[in-house]
Amino acid sequence: MVVRNKKGGIALGEMVGLIVVIAMLVSMAVVLSKCTSGFTKQEGETSFLALHKEINSKNTIGNRLLIMDEGQAIVYFEPNKKEVVVNVDGDLSRNYEVFFKRPFSCPEEDKACLCLLRENEYEKRDGDDRYFAYSVDSKKPICRQDLKDEISLKQCGFGKVLGVQSYTCKNGFVIERNVMKDVRDTLNLIATKDTHYELSKRVQVNIARSFNKVELTLE
Repeated sequence: MVVRNKKGGIALGEMVGLIVVIAMLVSMAVVLSKCTSGFTKQEGETSFLALHKEINSKNTIGNRLLIMDEGQAIVYFEPNKKEVVVNVDGDLSRNYEVFFKRPFSCPEEDKACLCLLRENEYEKRDGDDRYFAYSVDSKKPICRQDLKDEISLKQCGFGKVLGVQSYTCKNGFVIERNVMKDVRDTLNLIATKDTHYELSKRVQVNIARSFNKVELTLE
């Protein structure tokens, strides 16, 4: 029961208690939000490691769930390639290309490398007359070089179409969730705004095998 003073107001003790309760609820909400955010970020990492394991398992074929966190990319670097390049053919000639840099955690250049690029840094770079050019450099990549087979991706771009005709991948492939969007938003690049594929958080990836090759298809 709330105790009121003679003038009908809430007593000072009750007011202090109410403030304490509100402060505790706010603190709990903040802690819960941080825990949920941390768990969400780990989903992408866990899914990437599971995909790597399944790619290396000779018995794994068929569809698997792939979870992609916001602003992350799975990049396959072919042997002796320092960058994977994605050429974007955008509507109204809004073309650009993005260079995904091979992380230092792929030290053996003569071997292929599969990476999850996280906490990326972006910068503009010189391109040819047809393209705006940008680069992606991961601050905290997770990479694996113990790949048993060559890997390919059937389609370079996948997801909801936003002002884009196609992606073309060179020197490997990229599966990304809003990294291309983040590049332009971070660098405030109006000329190529909203020219990308928007990938859902959860997608199905099909794993097919033939001899020493693995082909991935997003569905």
